[in-house]
Amino acid sequence: TVAGAAAGLIEWKPAPYSVEAITGTFGQLDIAGALRLGLLEIVFVFLFVDLFDNIGTL
Repeated sequence: TVAGAAAGLIEWKPAPYSVEAITGTFGQLDIAGALRLGLLEIVFVFLFVDLFDNIGTL
């Protein structure tokens, strides 16, 4: 990107900021749903996979 900009190959076209572009997803985070048992299972799976992977390399 830096080399292309230095060579004049990149054309900058700034787009205007639109608030409507984020209204579909802003504030839609479901924290209570993320903290259910399913997340805990995924955390333990990653924990033990990483643990045994690192133990095997020692």
